[in-house]
Amino acid sequence: MATLVIMQLFAIFQFLMNIARKKAYTMGVKRLLGYNIDYVILREFGGYILTIFAGLVVAWFMTSSMVLKNVVLGLNVMAIVIIIGYVRFYVKKASVNVLKGDFEL
Repeated sequence: MATLVIMQLFAIFQFLMNIARKKAYTMGVKRLLGYNIDYVILREFGGYILTIFAGLVVAWFMTSSMVLKNVVLGLNVMAIVIIIGYVRFYVKKASVNVLKGDFEL
């Protein structure tokens, strides 16, 4: 079970990082225009985060072991925090690249 959870988190992480790399330029420009970086990230990734939480709720009700419930909950929350941290890093990096004029479309 632990291997499946780790593989799931890795797949979700790679998927969202791929999207973050594609949208980093537009989010970086919005950050430079004065938008709140957290608002921009939640607006772009809110649907994905809600989907992760919905899957977590379904897994919560289907699992009978309280220890396993807490482990899955902890891993998913940790994954979401790490993903948001990496997205913030990419947005800041994209903002600096826009200011320097060194960016890819």
